[in-house]
Amino acid sequence: MRIYSRAALSSILLLMGMAVPSVKADAIYDYTGSTFTLCTYGPCPANYTSDYLIASISFSAPLGDSMSLTDELPTLTGWTIGDALGNFFYSSSNPSTQTYLTGFPANGAPALALSTDINGNIVDSDMSAFPAEVLGIVGASEAFIFAPAVNVQKCNGGAGCVLASGVEINWGLSSEWDAISSTASQWTEASAAPEPSTTALVSLGVAILLIAMSRKRSLSPL
Repeated sequence: MRIYSRAALSSILLLMGMAVPSVKADAIYDYTGSTFTLCTYGPCPANYTSDYLIASISFSAPLGDSMSLTDELPTLTGWTIGDALGNFFYSSSNPSTQTYLTGFPANGAPALALSTDINGNIVDSDMSAFPAEVLGIVGASEAFIFAPAVNVQKCNGGAGCVLASGVEINWGLSSEWDAISSTASQWTEASAAPEPSTTALVSLGVAILLIAMSRKRSLSPL
């Protein structure tokens, strides 16, 4: 049986890589909010100050540079939004919740609007899911993200507040509670996971190399 040298094996692996079609991964941006600091309605649970929003948005390519705050909902390839303690979780991949990223048109809140800096980093964003009030789903939970935070006059019983993110859990029910965080967090671009074809190719190459080196050692004179 032919025993390939390391140089030959490297050439073989390079040719294999050229032969495998490249599949471009989506650009994913993640948001992890600050913990809620203010209960604005209802009997908030004792652990509400341990809760915070978690969200992700994805696009077929990285966001462009120096974008203004415009509606980016049509360009989305996927999204999720939920809270750390698991009171709700909505996703575009779930048929039951894929319409829940509604925004609040009557109040001027978009479903998703983004601005970027000269390097394509998200520097301003609005993301809102109001399935209860917009879609009329009583008992659904709602969430909203503003980064940076905004001043809201009609908040906290009319006392006003600084709003970065917040939730309305079990909207419209006697068990509803609302909480907000006044500290904004940053959106960060996540590293794309290797595509399945790439992972398989690397695994195959390593296996071939190990087998060849093992056979070479076994045929070497003592």
